Amino acid sequence: MHPALVHDDEVHWKYTLDANDTDDYADLNNSNAGTWHLDAEAAANDHDFYTLDTSKSVKVKRYAKLTATQASPEPVVKGRTLTVTGTLTRANWNTNVYAGYSAQRVALQFKKSGASTYSTVKTVTTDSTGKLKTTVTANSAGTWRWKFAGTSTTSAVTATGDSAALK
Repeated sequence: MHPALVHDDEVHWKYTLDANDTDDYADLNNSNAGTWHLDAEAAANDHDFYTLDTSKSVKVKRYAKLTATQASPEPVVKGRTLTVTGTLTRANWNTNVYAGYSAQRVALQFKKSGASTYSTVKTVTTDSTGKLKTTVTANSAGTWRWKFAGTSTTSAVTATGDSAALK
């Protein structure tokens, strides 16, 4: 962020993000994630200005990704153990790469074949590298997926599901 205007010993900061400008992300640091308060001010050519009295806020969150869910073995014998894996990562604005997001609770969801909605089966905590791994008993054919609810500084995300057939 760079000062845009100095007026009466008060520094006003201007920051814009352009979704079409790939260089904008380089100005962000991880500590910038959270609630931003926005004030509006209009300046006229005669140096008069108007300031909006009410500050508005917006949540600026780091983007999260969940790898495609993997359920194995496929197909699985009914009543046997199915292992479900995935990885949760989030944007690291300090290094400009995605990194594993540790110690986060992620829901494992299941949708029975022919159904239209998912149900949460259990919640699993990511390891130190953002990896998820759990076992479930395969009682029905259907699709498994991971769902992360997000945090105050990181977006919510739902993984692509993996269908598991019974044999």
